Amino acid sequence: MANNFLIYNASAGSGKTYTLTRAYLELILAPKSSFAFARILALTFTNKAVNEMKERILLSLEDFASQPLPKRSESIFNEVATNLNLTPDDLQKKADAVLQQILHNFAFFEISTIDKFNHRLIRTFAKDLKLPQNFEVQLDSNLLLEESVNQLLDQVGKDSVLTEVMVAFALEKISEDKSWDLSFDLKNMGGLLFNEHHNEAIAGLKQKKISDFTRLKEQLKERIASASEQLKQVALSLLKIIEDQGLLTTDFSRGSLPNFLSKISRGLPVDTSAQWLTSFEEKDPYPKSKSQSTKDAIDQIKSELSHGIDGLLKGIATQKNLENAYRNLGPLQLINAIQFQLKTLCEKRDFLPISEFNKLIKAALNEQSVP
Repeated sequence: MANNFLIYNASAGSGKTYTLTRAYLELILAPKSSFAFARILALTFTNKAVNEMKERILLSLEDFASQPLPKRSESIFNEVATNLNLTPDDLQKKADAVLQQILHNFAFFEISTIDKFNHRLIRTFAKDLKLPQNFEVQLDSNLLLEESVNQLLDQVGKDSVLTEVMVAFALEKISEDKSWDLSFDLKNMGGLLFNEHHNEAIAGLKQKKISDFTRLKEQLKERIASASEQLKQVALSLLKIIEDQGLLTTDFSRGSLPNFLSKISRGLPVDTSAQWLTSFEEKDPYPKSKSQSTKDAIDQIKSELSHGIDGLLKGIATQKNLENAYRNLGPLQLINAIQFQLKTLCEKRDFLPISEFNKLIKAALNEQSVP
Protein backbone atom coordinates (compact mmCIF):
# COMPACT_ATOMS: atom_id res chain seq x y z
CA MET A 1 0.00 0.00 0.00
CA ALA A 2 1.42 3.38 -1.02
CA ASN A 3 2.12 5.99 1.65
CA ASN A 4 -0.02 9.09 1.07
CA PHE A 5 2.18 11.30 3.23
CA LEU A 6 5.25 13.13 2.02
CA ILE A 7 7.17 14.65 4.91
CA TYR A 8 9.94 17.23 4.58
CA ASN A 9 12.04 17.41 7.74
CA ALA A 10 14.14 20.55 7.49
CA SER A 11 15.69 23.14 9.76
CA ALA A 12 15.28 26.91 9.53
CA GLY A 13 16.83 28.50 6.46
CA SER A 14 17.19 25.19 4.61
CA GLY A 15 14.75 26.07 1.81
CA LYS A 16 11.41 24.73 3.06
CA THR A 17 9.41 27.43 1.26
CA TYR A 18 11.19 26.67 -2.02
CA THR A 19 10.48 22.95 -1.66
CA LEU A 20 6.83 23.47 -0.74
CA THR A 21 6.36 25.94 -3.60
CA ARG A 22 7.80 23.41 -6.04
CA ALA A 23 5.55 20.64 -4.65
CA TYR A 24 2.49 22.89 -5.01
CA LEU A 25 3.44 23.88 -8.55
CA GLU A 26 3.87 20.23 -9.55
CA LEU A 27 0.33 19.48 -8.34
CA ILE A 28 -1.32 22.30 -10.26
CA LEU A 29 0.85 21.98 -13.39
CA ALA A 30 0.59 18.22 -13.84
CA PRO A 31 -0.32 17.36 -17.46
CA LYS A 32 -3.84 16.03 -16.80
CA SER A 33 -4.71 18.38 -13.95
CA SER A 34 -7.50 20.91 -14.43
CA PHE A 35 -8.33 23.53 -11.82
CA ALA A 36 -6.22 21.50 -9.38
CA PHE A 37 -5.58 24.60 -7.25
CA ALA A 38 -9.31 24.67 -6.39
CA ARG A 39 -8.98 21.23 -4.78
CA ILE A 40 -5.91 22.01 -2.68
CA LEU A 41 -5.98 23.35 0.86
CA ALA A 42 -2.60 24.65 2.03
CA LEU A 43 -2.28 25.56 5.71
CA THR A 44 0.49 27.36 7.54
CA PHE A 45 0.93 29.17 10.84
CA THR A 46 1.21 32.91 10.17
CA ASN A 47 -0.19 35.50 7.78
CA LYS A 48 3.37 36.32 6.79
CA ALA A 49 3.94 32.72 5.69
CA VAL A 50 0.63 32.72 3.78
CA ASN A 51 1.56 35.86 1.87
CA GLU A 52 5.03 34.52 1.14
CA MET A 53 3.69 31.23 -0.23
CA LYS A 54 1.08 32.94 -2.42
CA GLU A 55 3.64 35.40 -3.73
CA ARG A 56 6.16 32.65 -4.49
CA ILE A 57 3.58 30.54 -6.36
CA LEU A 58 2.13 33.41 -8.42
CA LEU A 59 5.56 34.83 -9.19
CA SER A 60 6.80 31.41 -10.29
CA LEU A 61 3.77 30.92 -12.56
CA GLU A 62 4.30 34.38 -14.05
CA ASP A 63 7.98 33.62 -14.68
CA PHE A 64 7.20 30.17 -16.11
CA ALA A 65 4.80 31.77 -18.60
CA SER A 66 7.30 34.46 -19.66
CA GLN A 67 9.56 34.51 -22.68
CA PRO A 68 12.44 34.54 -22.05
CA LEU A 69 12.36 32.73 -18.70
CA PRO A 70 13.72 35.01 -15.93
CA LYS A 71 17.00 33.71 -14.54
CA ARG A 72 15.67 33.71 -10.95
CA SER A 73 13.21 30.91 -11.83
CA GLU A 74 15.43 28.76 -14.03
CA SER A 75 16.24 26.24 -11.29
CA ILE A 76 12.68 25.60 -10.12
CA PHE A 77 11.38 25.62 -13.73
CA ASN A 78 13.83 22.89 -14.74
CA GLU A 79 13.02 20.80 -11.64
CA VAL A 80 9.27 21.01 -12.25
CA ALA A 81 9.68 20.21 -15.96
CA THR A 82 11.85 17.18 -15.16
CA ASN A 83 9.58 15.86 -12.38
CA LEU A 84 6.43 16.25 -14.53
CA ASN A 85 8.15 15.01 -17.70
CA LEU A 86 7.09 18.13 -19.61
CA THR A 87 8.91 19.99 -22.36
CA PRO A 88 9.80 23.64 -21.59
CA ASP A 89 7.24 24.76 -24.17
CA ASP A 90 4.44 22.62 -22.70
CA LEU A 91 5.25 23.79 -19.16
CA GLN A 92 5.21 27.41 -20.30
CA LYS A 93 1.77 27.06 -21.85
CA LYS A 94 0.41 25.16 -18.86
CA ALA A 95 1.75 27.80 -16.45
CA ASP A 96 0.11 30.60 -18.45
CA ALA A 97 -3.24 28.80 -18.46
CA VAL A 98 -3.14 28.01 -14.72
CA LEU A 99 -2.11 31.56 -13.84
CA GLN A 100 -5.11 32.94 -15.73
CA GLN A 101 -7.41 30.44 -13.99
CA ILE A 102 -6.15 31.46 -10.55
CA LEU A 103 -6.44 35.18 -11.25
CA HIS A 104 -10.03 34.76 -12.47
CA ASN A 105 -10.99 32.43 -9.60
CA PHE A 106 -8.83 33.82 -6.82
CA ALA A 107 -11.24 32.82 -4.05
CA PHE A 108 -10.41 29.18 -4.79
CA PHE A 109 -6.68 29.79 -4.38
CA GLU A 110 -6.79 28.51 -0.82
CA ILE A 111 -3.64 29.14 1.19
CA SER A 112 -4.57 30.03 4.73
CA THR A 113 -3.46 30.07 8.33
CA ILE A 114 -4.70 27.24 10.53
CA ASP A 115 -6.59 29.76 12.70
CA LYS A 116 -8.37 31.31 9.72
CA PHE A 117 -9.37 27.89 8.40
CA ASN A 118 -10.68 26.88 11.83
CA HIS A 119 -12.60 30.15 12.05
CA ARG A 120 -14.36 29.42 8.77
CA LEU A 121 -15.11 25.89 9.91
CA ILE A 122 -16.58 27.06 13.22
CA ARG A 123 -18.54 29.87 11.56
CA THR A 124 -20.11 27.33 9.20
CA PHE A 125 -21.15 25.03 12.04
CA ALA A 126 -21.90 27.71 14.65
CA LYS A 127 -25.45 26.41 15.18
CA ASP A 128 -24.29 22.82 15.69
CA LEU A 129 -21.66 24.03 18.16
CA LYS A 130 -24.31 26.06 20.02
CA LEU A 131 -22.54 29.36 19.32
CA PRO A 132 -24.27 32.68 18.64
CA GLN A 133 -24.39 33.25 14.87
CA ASN A 134 -22.94 36.73 15.28
CA PHE A 135 -20.07 35.73 17.57
CA GLU A 136 -16.97 37.90 17.33
CA VAL A 137 -13.54 36.33 17.23
CA GLN A 138 -11.19 37.82 19.79
CA LEU A 139 -7.63 37.50 18.56
CA ASP A 140 -5.91 39.28 21.43
CA SER A 141 -6.10 36.94 24.42
CA ASN A 142 -4.10 39.43 26.51
CA LEU A 143 -6.89 42.02 26.30
CA LEU A 144 -9.48 39.47 27.40
CA LEU A 145 -7.26 38.29 30.22
CA GLU A 146 -6.50 41.80 31.44
CA GLU A 147 -10.18 42.73 31.59
CA SER A 148 -11.07 39.46 33.35
CA VAL A 149 -8.32 40.00 35.94
CA ASN A 150 -9.46 43.59 36.52
CA GLN A 151 -13.02 42.41 37.08
CA LEU A 152 -11.76 39.83 39.55
CA LEU A 153 -9.72 42.41 41.48
CA ASP A 154 -12.78 44.66 41.64
CA GLN A 155 -14.51 41.99 43.73
CA VAL A 156 -11.81 41.99 46.42
CA GLY A 157 -13.40 43.44 49.53
CA LYS A 158 -16.89 42.57 48.31
CA ASP A 159 -16.59 38.77 48.12
CA SER A 160 -15.30 37.55 51.49
CA VAL A 161 -14.12 34.12 50.29
CA LEU A 162 -12.29 35.57 47.28
CA THR A 163 -10.77 38.27 49.48
CA GLU A 164 -9.44 35.63 51.87
CA VAL A 165 -7.87 33.69 49.00
CA MET A 166 -6.28 36.84 47.58
CA VAL A 167 -4.85 37.89 50.95
CA ALA A 168 -3.43 34.40 51.54
CA PHE A 169 -1.86 34.41 48.08
CA ALA A 170 -0.34 37.88 48.66
CA LEU A 171 1.06 36.87 52.07
CA GLU A 172 2.58 33.72 50.60
CA LYS A 173 4.31 35.78 47.91
CA ILE A 174 5.64 38.19 50.50
CA SER A 175 6.95 35.33 52.65
CA GLU A 176 8.79 33.94 49.62
CA ASP A 177 10.17 37.41 48.87
CA LYS A 178 8.47 37.53 45.47
CA SER A 179 6.77 40.34 43.56
CA TRP A 180 3.84 41.94 45.37
CA ASP A 181 2.09 42.83 42.07
CA LEU A 182 -1.00 40.59 42.20
CA SER A 183 -2.27 41.78 38.82
CA PHE A 184 0.96 40.68 37.12
CA ASP A 185 0.85 37.22 38.72
CA LEU A 186 -2.84 36.73 37.99
CA LYS A 187 -2.27 37.49 34.30
CA ASN A 188 0.62 35.03 34.21
CA MET A 189 -1.53 32.32 35.78
CA GLY A 190 -4.48 33.19 33.56
CA GLY A 191 -2.31 32.63 30.51
CA LEU A 192 -2.70 28.89 31.14
CA LEU A 193 -6.35 29.25 30.12
CA PHE A 194 -5.26 29.94 26.54
CA ASN A 195 -2.65 27.16 26.40
CA GLU A 196 -3.87 24.04 24.57
CA HIS A 197 -1.51 21.80 26.54
CA HIS A 198 -3.50 22.49 29.73
CA ASN A 199 -7.03 22.22 28.26
CA GLU A 200 -8.02 18.92 29.86
CA ALA A 201 -6.62 19.76 33.29
CA ILE A 202 -8.24 23.20 33.38
CA ALA A 203 -11.56 21.85 32.07
CA GLY A 204 -11.85 19.92 35.33
CA LEU A 205 -11.89 23.20 37.27
CA LYS A 206 -14.91 24.68 35.49
CA GLN A 207 -17.51 23.13 37.80
CA LYS A 208 -15.60 23.96 40.98
CA LYS A 209 -16.34 26.85 43.31
CA ILE A 210 -13.87 28.67 45.53
CA SER A 211 -15.52 27.00 48.54
CA ASP A 212 -14.69 23.58 47.04
CA PHE A 213 -11.01 24.49 47.06
CA THR A 214 -11.27 25.75 50.63
CA ARG A 215 -12.67 22.40 51.78
CA LEU A 216 -9.99 20.52 49.88
CA LYS A 217 -7.35 22.72 51.46
CA GLU A 218 -8.54 21.78 54.94
CA GLN A 219 -8.55 18.09 54.01
CA LEU A 220 -5.01 18.32 52.65
CA LYS A 221 -3.90 20.15 55.78
CA GLU A 222 -5.20 17.28 57.91
CA ARG A 223 -3.57 14.63 55.68
CA ILE A 224 -0.23 16.43 55.77
CA ALA A 225 -0.35 16.62 59.57
CA SER A 226 -1.28 12.92 59.75
CA ALA A 227 1.51 11.93 57.34
CA SER A 228 4.04 13.97 59.34
CA GLU A 229 2.96 12.31 62.58
CA GLN A 230 3.25 8.83 61.08
CA LEU A 231 6.78 9.60 59.85
CA LYS A 232 7.76 10.78 63.33
CA GLN A 233 6.41 7.60 64.93
CA VAL A 234 8.23 5.33 62.47
CA ALA A 235 11.49 7.25 63.00
CA LEU A 236 11.10 7.02 66.79
CA SER A 237 10.44 3.27 66.60
CA LEU A 238 13.63 2.75 64.55
CA LEU A 239 15.64 4.86 66.99
CA LYS A 240 14.22 2.68 69.81
CA ILE A 241 15.41 -0.47 67.99
CA ILE A 242 18.91 1.02 67.73
CA GLU A 243 18.86 2.05 71.38
CA ASP A 244 17.61 -1.37 72.58
CA GLN A 245 20.53 -2.91 70.75
CA GLY A 246 22.88 -0.79 72.87
CA LEU A 247 24.20 1.08 69.83
CA LEU A 248 25.42 4.69 69.61
CA THR A 249 25.24 7.27 66.85
CA THR A 250 28.99 6.89 66.30
CA ASP A 251 28.56 3.15 65.64
CA PHE A 252 27.10 4.03 62.23
CA SER A 253 29.11 5.43 59.31
CA ARG A 254 29.24 9.20 59.84
CA GLY A 255 26.26 8.80 62.17
CA SER A 256 24.09 9.11 59.05
CA LEU A 257 21.20 6.82 59.98
CA PRO A 258 20.61 7.99 63.58
CA ASN A 259 20.90 11.64 62.53
CA PHE A 260 18.47 11.03 59.65
CA LEU A 261 15.95 9.41 61.97
CA SER A 262 16.42 12.08 64.63
CA LYS A 263 15.58 14.88 62.16
CA ILE A 264 12.42 13.10 61.00
CA SER A 265 11.31 12.49 64.59
CA ARG A 266 11.57 16.24 65.21
CA GLY A 267 9.73 17.18 62.03
CA LEU A 268 12.82 18.59 60.32
CA PRO A 269 13.50 18.36 56.55
CA VAL A 270 15.88 15.60 55.39
CA ASP A 271 17.86 14.84 52.25
CA THR A 272 16.35 11.71 50.69
CA SER A 273 18.81 11.65 47.77
CA ALA A 274 21.82 10.65 49.92
CA GLN A 275 23.63 7.66 48.40
CA TRP A 276 23.82 5.75 51.69
CA LEU A 277 20.00 5.57 51.76
CA THR A 278 19.71 3.81 48.41
CA SER A 279 22.59 1.43 49.17
CA PHE A 280 21.77 0.71 52.83
CA GLU A 281 20.74 -2.89 52.14
CA GLU A 282 23.82 -3.73 50.04
CA LYS A 283 26.58 -1.99 51.99
CA ASP A 284 27.73 -2.20 55.60
CA PRO A 285 26.28 0.80 57.49
CA TYR A 286 29.19 0.86 59.96
CA PRO A 287 32.91 1.78 59.79
CA LYS A 288 35.33 -1.09 59.26
CA SER A 289 37.17 -0.03 62.42
CA LYS A 290 34.24 -0.97 64.68
CA SER A 291 34.43 -4.03 66.90
CA GLN A 292 32.97 -7.31 65.70
CA SER A 293 30.35 -7.26 68.46
CA THR A 294 29.13 -3.84 67.28
CA LYS A 295 29.02 -5.03 63.68
CA ASP A 296 27.07 -8.12 64.69
CA ALA A 297 24.60 -6.03 66.68
CA ILE A 298 23.91 -3.79 63.67
CA ASP A 299 23.69 -6.76 61.28
CA GLN A 300 21.00 -8.31 63.51
CA ILE A 301 18.68 -5.34 63.04
CA LYS A 302 19.82 -4.29 59.54
CA SER A 303 16.89 -5.95 57.74
CA GLU A 304 14.39 -4.27 60.06
CA LEU A 305 16.12 -0.91 59.65
CA SER A 306 16.17 -1.31 55.86
CA HIS A 307 12.44 -2.06 55.78
CA GLY A 308 11.79 0.97 57.98
CA ILE A 309 13.90 3.24 55.73
CA ASP A 310 11.93 2.13 52.66
CA GLY A 311 8.70 3.00 54.45
CA LEU A 312 10.05 6.40 55.46
CA LEU A 313 11.18 7.25 51.94
CA LYS A 314 7.75 6.38 50.53
CA GLY A 315 6.06 8.32 53.32
CA ILE A 316 8.25 11.39 52.72
CA ALA A 317 7.46 11.27 48.98
CA THR A 318 3.74 11.11 49.78
CA GLN A 319 4.03 14.01 52.22
CA LYS A 320 5.88 16.13 49.65
CA ASN A 321 3.18 15.46 47.06
CA LEU A 322 0.50 16.51 49.54
CA GLU A 323 2.44 19.67 50.44
CA ASN A 324 2.94 20.49 46.77
CA ALA A 325 -0.80 20.07 46.13
CA TYR A 326 -1.55 22.28 49.14
CA ARG A 327 0.80 25.03 47.92
CA ASN A 328 -0.80 25.01 44.47
CA LEU A 329 -4.39 25.15 45.65
CA GLY A 330 -4.23 28.94 46.06
CA PRO A 331 -3.15 29.54 42.44
CA LEU A 332 -5.69 26.95 41.24
CA GLN A 333 -8.45 28.78 43.08
CA LEU A 334 -7.45 32.01 41.38
CA ILE A 335 -7.15 30.37 37.92
CA ASN A 336 -10.64 29.00 38.46
CA ALA A 337 -11.91 32.46 39.42
CA ILE A 338 -10.27 34.05 36.37
CA GLN A 339 -11.78 31.33 34.17
CA PHE A 340 -15.25 32.20 35.49
CA GLN A 341 -14.71 35.92 34.82
CA LEU A 342 -13.43 35.17 31.32
CA LYS A 343 -16.43 32.97 30.53
CA THR A 344 -18.85 35.63 31.82
CA LEU A 345 -17.15 38.33 29.76
CA CYS A 346 -17.20 36.27 26.55
CA GLU A 347 -20.86 35.29 26.97
CA LYS A 348 -21.88 38.88 27.69
CA ARG A 349 -20.21 40.23 24.54
CA ASP A 350 -20.55 37.18 22.26
CA PHE A 351 -16.77 36.85 22.15
CA LEU A 352 -15.03 33.66 21.09
CA PRO A 353 -11.29 33.59 21.89
CA ILE A 354 -9.28 32.19 19.01
CA SER A 355 -7.71 29.74 21.49
CA GLU A 356 -11.15 28.05 21.78
CA PHE A 357 -11.25 27.02 18.11
CA ASN A 358 -9.30 23.79 18.36
CA LYS A 359 -11.13 22.75 21.53
CA LEU A 360 -14.53 23.21 19.88
CA ILE A 361 -13.53 21.37 16.71
CA LYS A 362 -11.96 18.50 18.66
CA ALA A 363 -15.06 18.13 20.86
CA ALA A 364 -17.33 18.09 17.79
CA LEU A 365 -15.17 15.55 15.92
CA ASN A 366 -14.94 13.25 18.93
CA GLU A 367 -18.71 12.80 18.77
CA GLN A 368 -18.62 11.65 15.13
CA SER A 369 -18.04 8.06 14.06
CA VAL A 370 -16.28 9.37 10.95
CA PRO A 371 -14.84 12.91 11.45
